[in-house]
Amino acid sequence: MKKIILLSLFALSLLLFTSCFESTEPDESATLIVSSVPSGATIYLDAVMTGEVTPAELEIDTGNHEVRLELAGFQDYVETFNVGDGDTYTVNATMAVVTNTSLSVYTTPSGASVYIDGAYNGELTPITFTDILPGNHIVRIYKGGYNEIVYNITLFEDVPYTINEVLTVPVPPYPVFTINSPYNGQTFDDNVISIYGYIELDTGASYTGNNAILSINGVDSEIYVSGGYFSETISIAAGDNYLQLRANGPEGDTGVSDVITVYGDFEAPEIEVVLWWNTPTSDIAGRATSSCHEHWICFF
Repeated sequence: MKKIILLSLFALSLLLFTSCFESTEPDESATLIVSSVPSGATIYLDAVMTGEVTPAELEIDTGNHEVRLELAGFQDYVETFNVGDGDTYTVNATMAVVTNTSLSVYTTPSGASVYIDGAYNGELTPITFTDILPGNHIVRIYKGGYNEIVYNITLFEDVPYTINEVLTVPVPPYPVFTINSPYNGQTFDDNVISIYGYIELDTGASYTGNNAILSINGVDSEIYVSGGYFSETISIAAGDNYLQLRANGPEGDTGVSDVITVYGDFEAPEIEVVLWWNTPTSDIAGRATSSCHEHWICFF
């Protein structure tokens, strides 16, 4: 019995000693210093966003790693390296400018509006855009009285992309709109108002889409639709404002609401925007002023 107790005590002591020894062993780490030209690039380490931008200094584990830098308008920078305990590794990246590509859009009939990632430049088809960055883009093509077409495209550097589209006339089923508010001819003394109502198909069936396009004075934006109902807070200008909704049915046929005219009975503030270069890089400082307010805006 005494031998068993002694052996048990010895084993317990050995376990405690081993645990204490392991707990006091320091973790191995290294230092990563990252800078880029231009600065402000987002830093990814082993495909995980670090939450830091260049220039930055990070404490990292030892071993093999991959650092990736991302900055809009520039190609990704990737570098692999290995660090041991106490090492310092420095990344000095010169970011290469992304070469723009071109997108040409032709429609039959011509005269359609083209929206790229929601932005409209005011020109109609046929049109060629020459200042588009490579990558994924959403292209919407719309001409009144015809179906709206949506493309999800991927553009590559120095590889022109062409869309040729024959526009078709909507046929049932297509969406119809009931706008509960505002009503046509309504006057507002504030520039912030709400628009709400519901969408259904002309057959009486439910509209199952989850978005629609709201046009305010010819400027389009996407709004959320749930169970056929929509509700959106929008901003209007002083004077006349023209609101119109459109959406595509299950077969891609476009329904369009009547135009709602509302009037903004208020004075638009006079705003002066002053911009100046802050550094030799692309940093800009800006100030917007009106008769009673001053705001500072910074762009990076």
